[in-house]
Amino acid sequence: QYYKLLRHGKEGYTSKVLNQMKVASYMRDFILNLKHPSGKPRFVILDGGSHSCQCLPVVAARLNPDLQLHYDDIDLQHALAESHWYVS
Repeated sequence: QYYKLLRHGKEGYTSKVLNQMKVASYMRDFILNLKHPSGKPRFVILDGGSHSCQCLPVVAARLNPDLQLHYDDIDLQHALAESHWYVS
């Protein structure tokens, strides 16, 4: 992180981090709005969300266990990895 601060300067680094936070917020909102055909949310958000201190651009979610889907989080992780998305 220090290298990026030196490379981009204070304004550039601040802009970069703010953009990362906006992307994380967008992704969190998008995931929250995904619904199962039953109308229940498809995912449960595990991180503090937009209402917490917002110190890291991280989204943590899991499949909603109430849906009793025939696949789990690991299956979803493998499917996303096939498209070169990193999730853990």
